[in-house]
Amino acid sequence: MPKLSILILLIIFYNSSAISMEKKPYHHLPDGTFRNPEGSPVRSDKVKFSYKKFIQEKKKIDMTVPKEHVVDKDKVRADLEKFKKDDYIAWIGHATFLIKLGDTTIITDPVFSKNAGPLIFGPDRFTEPALKLNEIPKTDVFLLTHNHYDHQDMSTIRRFPFKDAKVLTPLKLGKYFKRYKDVNEMDWYDEIQINNDLKITLLPAVHWSKRSLTDANKTLWGNFLIEYKGKKILFACDTGYGNIYKDLGEKYGPIDLTMINIGAYDFRPMFDKSIYHTTPEEALNVAQDLKSKKVLGTHWGTFVLSLEPIMEPPIRFKNAAKKYGSKAAGERVAGAVLNKLRNEGTTVTMDGRYLTEDEVQQAQVVLAAQDMVDRIQDMLEDVTAMQFKDLPALSASISSTVGTNESQAFNNAASGALASLVDAIQAAKVGMETAQGTLTGQEPVVPGAEEVATPADPMADDPIDAVDAVDDVEVDVDIEEPASNSLGRARR
Repeated sequence: MPKLSILILLIIFYNSSAISMEKKPYHHLPDGTFRNPEGSPVRSDKVKFSYKKFIQEKKKIDMTVPKEHVVDKDKVRADLEKFKKDDYIAWIGHATFLIKLGDTTIITDPVFSKNAGPLIFGPDRFTEPALKLNEIPKTDVFLLTHNHYDHQDMSTIRRFPFKDAKVLTPLKLGKYFKRYKDVNEMDWYDEIQINNDLKITLLPAVHWSKRSLTDANKTLWGNFLIEYKGKKILFACDTGYGNIYKDLGEKYGPIDLTMINIGAYDFRPMFDKSIYHTTPEEALNVAQDLKSKKVLGTHWGTFVLSLEPIMEPPIRFKNAAKKYGSKAAGERVAGAVLNKLRNEGTTVTMDGRYLTEDEVQQAQVVLAAQDMVDRIQDMLEDVTAMQFKDLPALSASISSTVGTNESQAFNNAASGALASLVDAIQAAKVGMETAQGTLTGQEPVVPGAEEVATPADPMADDPIDAVDAVDDVEVDVDIEEPASNSLGRARR
């Protein structure tokens, strides 16, 4: 081919690629990673985080948990029975909520593990979840906002009892839900109609993503807008304050209820605050921009992720309400249900901790070993699918096109080979789990033991941690006076 022709082709290819990139949304970068909306705050180069310094400062935090933060379990069963037919929002802990709207129950960022990190690493909970994982009601929709360990809990994902739930995640997070039947990756502004009354949209947030040393911002993050019978609930991903919220308020507001993070903001003396987590005051500013009628503070009272006092967020949230044109409706005690408040059922421990610098390196090694185990599990699932799905279909096709005898011979040989392969992979998986246990000190998992039994009846005789109705304790900040029965079975 003449050099001129080659040059012309290269120019055309370059121009078409440039045009293609121009059509990509702002938050999509050429290398396949993502960034925050245009005009979002940018982290200063002067910010220096030190695990060693964090540990030193964390030891100064008063870990005394108020008595009111713990629910009397005798009230729990009666509360569940009382509200079982209602629409509600129940706080399980941190960013985990159960949202019941009509016949559909949604769970958000479910974390039921004892710590927020890989295996034994990461900050421990100082309050237990309001329900055990095998006690949650039938769940229809699973929302995951981003991949940080205090939101994407792989132990919970693996053990989640309702794998027929519809999973909604930002882009490139679907790979973590391999055993689930209905997984949907969403870009910002994508909409999914759940049923005639319920629609969910992924909206931008000011945050980031990372689970290892090499995957920064390779998966997307976002807020979920839940629309139900004319009412709008915004469940925020961890987010900082940015100009995007004024834009979202103009396009989607007014919002009936904004659920937003009010904890994990203070990192002094290392640096002033995180630009990726709103302070209680900034959370109210976001709500203002969204024209939100009510604001629910989340992401506090469960893990030590920053250096503010553990019970400071709701106090600042309440105190700032009037300044931001809101009415403080009282002080929240770890839980909410639409109009009615429910407390987080907890037992309290004082062993919350954070990763040391040495543990960071250990965690990377452990994660690499876990990745091998996960890849072997993927192989096992693929071969099992060949054994029980692909082979019968292929054998039937051979029988109809070649002959029954040939089909039988092929099936016998192939099934034996696949069965041997399954046994070999299973043995390899057990061996890898045993090897992994030498790193963590944990007993290897017995095959099948990770599967969770059918959830127990929440109304069983044994007391369970759950939510308690507390109508007089609320940080349910009203930007406007809410309509009667706001977000419940309300009038259109």
